[in-house]
This record gives sequence, structure tokens and C-alpha cells, in this order.
Amino acid sequence: MADSDAVTALVDAYFSAWNAQDAAKLRECFDENVSLTDWDVAVSGIDAVVEANQGIWKAVPAIRIVVKNVVAGRDSRAFGGPVATCEISVELNDDAKTVLTVVDVIDVSNQGKIKSVRAYKQ
Repeated sequence: MADSDAVTALVDAYFSAWNAQDAAKLRECFDENVSLTDWDVAVSGIDAVVEANQGIWKAVPAIRIVVKNVVAGRDSRAFGGPVATCEISVELNDDAKTVLTVVDVIDVSNQGKIKSVRAYKQ
């Protein structure tokens, strides 16, 4: 799975499923032991991570991610697989037209599944 094109395709599938608010498709992107860490939550395990994303969609139904840039790189020291760094804008589509600037660091297993998502808000 070290091929950067395959990593980029997985990341694209992840963001597509996220924007479609499709929990089943999102689940297909994840390793069973996936973890999610952002400025509001830290959860581990596929069920908890999918549930956390569903909670975001429920709280902010019109939310949308715009991917600005994806850099798929070398193996992560932490997970032993490839890593992708993603510059994204998170559009809340609220009355204030809030847009968050975020960097997601996504670790990918050698089996081609997302092992972790670490999100950093500017």
C-alpha cells in the first residue's frame, strides 16, 4: 500500500464518504482499530470513530469539507504505513458562514485502510 496514488485514492474516498455523510462508505475506509483525534474528541475503534463522525453530521447537517491539497508521503514512524497530510477547509454553512482551516494527518495501514486521523485546526 506504499504507493502514493493508492493512498491518495483512499483519502479521496474518505472525504467523498464524509461529505456524503455516508457512514457505511466511511466505515469501508477504516481499519478496525482506527483512531480519531481532533480539537473536540479523541476516540478509538471503528464503531466509536464512525459514531463520532455521525455526531458531527447530526450537530452540523450542512457541513462540508473542501480538500485544498493532499500530500501522500513516506511511512509513518507511529504506524509503519504511509501517511497523507491534507489541507482542508471545513465549511459549516451556518449563518455566520464559518470556515475552519484544518490539516488532517491520515495514517494508512499496509492493508490500505485508515489507521488514524489527527485533525489540527488553525
